[in-house]
Amino acid sequence: MPESTQEAWRHPALELRASEIAGRGLFTAADLAAHTVVLRLAESTDRVDALGPGFPNHGCDSCLGWVDELTLSTMTEVRAGSELIVDYAMSTTDPAW
Repeated sequence: MPESTQEAWRHPALELRASEIAGRGLFTAADLAAHTVVLRLAESTDRVDALGPGFPNHGCDSCLGWVDELTLSTMTEVRAGSELIVDYAMSTTDPAW
C-alpha cells in the first residue's frame, strides 16, 4: 500500500469479474486474511466512485468494513474466488444520512 494518501490504491489480488449481484464485481484471486487492507481512496476525493468500476458491490452480509474514512479492509478471512462486498449504509460520514 502506498505511504501517500494522495492516490487511490487496490490490493494486487483484486480482479473485476462478472457478478451475480450487479453486472461487475470485485473479486479476490488469493485468500485474504482478516483485517487485510484491500482498497484505499485518495484523500483528495470524498467519493467512493473515484475508483471507477473497481469498487465492491453492496450487500448487507458484507466481508469488508471501513478502517477509517479512506480505507476498506476484510473483516473476516476471505477465500480466493470470493466477491468482495461492502454494506453501502456504512459508507457515509454524513450524520444526517
